[in-house]
Amino acid sequence: MYDGYATVDFGRWHFHLCIGEHTASGPELGRIRRCSRAELYRRIGKDDAPTSWGARLFNGRDEQMLTVMLPTPFLTNMQQLTDEPVWARLEAWDRIRSEFLGLDPDPSDRTGKGFRHS
Repeated sequence: MYDGYATVDFGRWHFHLCIGEHTASGPELGRIRRCSRAELYRRIGKDDAPTSWGARLFNGRDEQMLTVMLPTPFLTNMQQLTDEPVWARLEAWDRIRSEFLGLDPDPSDRTGKGFRHS
């Protein structure tokens, strides 16, 4: 952390995310840059079943600043379509819901038949 920014370092590359109090650019710009809201979401397909899961962060202007796509049962680690859903890939989603929302796994998360873009 430095002046409100967390550095997320992946070795060969990194990014900065404003999650704390940023003062170097003044209070108004600091308020705008800082993450003010986070949401967990599911994208619902045509069959009313979830097809993708993720988390989004929004800044002080309520503009989306980061999206993290969580593993989906319908794609392999190489982003290829699976023949059958691999429900174990929802482990991260289930753990995040449990830890931050106090919620058990939702059976509706395991009702989808696949992931397709039209």
